[in-house]
Amino acid sequence: MFQERWKCLIDELARRLRDISERCINNQLESQIYEYYKSKTKVKSKVGKCSNDMEGRKD
Repeated sequence: MFQERWKCLIDELARRLRDISERCINNQLESQIYEYYKSKTKVKSKVGKCSNDMEGRKD
């Protein structure tokens, strides 16, 4: 009975550790995707602003 209880506790701790690890990895991936998207949209908006400024000029 004592060993069964330890086994249950160890199994529960292992399950929780896996859950925490998966959440951590998912959060890192979401953060990387967000940063990538943010960097791409920032570049596009700068290019769009530049070309709009150039179109407005009458040299």
